Amino acid sequence: MEGVHITRSRRKSIELSIDDNLQIAVKAPLWVTDRAIEHFIAQKADWISRQKAAKAAYLQAHPPLTEAEVEALRRRAKAELPPRVAYYSQILGVTPTGIKITSAKKLEQNIMNLVPIGIILYMRLTSAEMFNKLYGNAVGILIMTICLVIYFAARMLASHIADIKV
Repeated sequence: MEGVHITRSRRKSIELSIDDNLQIAVKAPLWVTDRAIEHFIAQKADWISRQKAAKAAYLQAHPPLTEAEVEALRRRAKAELPPRVAYYSQILGVTPTGIKITSAKKLEQNIMNLVPIGIILYMRLTSAEMFNKLYGNAVGILIMTICLVIYFAARMLASHIADIKV
């Protein structure tokens, strides 16, 4: 099927959508045959043409931002946000130390930073003898020290990646 992007996964139903390139995107269960997908697309031909027309009109009315426009918005945010933060911080009686816009990725990274600690605590409570084997000899201590260094390096790298500053 030309112009159709099919993604198969462990799902229960078929999803049909039109992407920003006006191509048909189908998400289907693993067990659905290509013939069944073709039949499904044929049944939805009217819907597809209406959605393509609507998406094309939307994209024409709302073209993607250019790099220059993104940079202009960045400069505008740097100019407008500090006075507003100062105004509201005065009302709330707080002193801001800086302006930082964070994303959901930052929250996700904070959770991921805590997961290894949670695993270690769980294992320590349920399988204390395993830790004795890991830390009871020089090789185990060396391997776990290397793992600890890698863990902290990964945390620093992830923190740097997830940090979005305006």
